[in-house]
Amino acid sequence: AEYQNRYPLMPDYKKGDEQMDRFLFTGPPRKEDMISNEGLKKRAEVVFGETRGLYPQLDTPIGSVYKPRTWNEDSMRALQNARRAGVQVFERNPNVVPAKPNFNDPYDRQAWKLSVDAASTAHEIGELPKGVENFFMKQKGAGPQVPPWKNREFYSGYGPFINVGGGDVPKGRKTYFDLYREKR
Repeated sequence: AEYQNRYPLMPDYKKGDEQMDRFLFTGPPRKEDMISNEGLKKRAEVVFGETRGLYPQLDTPIGSVYKPRTWNEDSMRALQNARRAGVQVFERNPNVVPAKPNFNDPYDRQAWKLSVDAASTAHEIGELPKGVENFFMKQKGAGPQVPPWKNREFYSGYGPFINVGGGDVPKGRKTYFDLYREKR
């Protein structure tokens, strides 16, 4: 079991890439933001709801989490792979709550586009092994945070990421996205 930052994703993403910045921050919802495929839409809503407050680590301490050009590329790839793993977990265990983005909020639009990317490319990281059916997010150093399952064990995880808030995970710069499987 280890933290994985090794899978290639969004290979066209480079720090400071103006085209990617425009992709992530285009105005109100456009036709291409709307998804007609209900299965893809549901998977994107799930990953959006679970990870919209997560951002990659930054290359500099004075950077803004909301500006892609300040994101660390390896951390961005790891976060996108965590989202992809979350989609695969949802496909096995639909016990998660989807959320819909507010397209008038530029940060929701940004998270939505990354969620759609993860939902549509979830299996590019390879299939998760049989029995990996849960994920749990935690903030390192924020007190005891233990998954509720007794018959599960840590399989692997991604992180650390920055959590700006939302959900049950405390805000902070050491958020981990852990995958759990049936105990052996």
